Amino acid sequence: DKTGGKVISRRTNILLLYRGRHYDPKKRPAIPLMLWKPHAPIYPKLVKYVPSGLTLEQTKEMRSRGLNSPALIKL
Repeated sequence: DKTGGKVISRRTNILLLYRGRHYDPKKRPAIPLMLWKPHAPIYPKLVKYVPSGLTLEQTKEMRSRGLNSPALIKL
């Protein structure tokens, strides 16, 4: 937990902290467990399906023309 303290000893999987002689572990702030997962954010689309000023048919035709055009450079 993130209550601070000075590291006294550190081994492979054991960490001993000194938090002061007046530290009471029963009064430390409890960090609640997240038993639920928040919903993933919904982001707006970066590329519109139909750009402004074009119809759906024009957009489909331009995309198919771009996909069927020959490659500029072959790697």
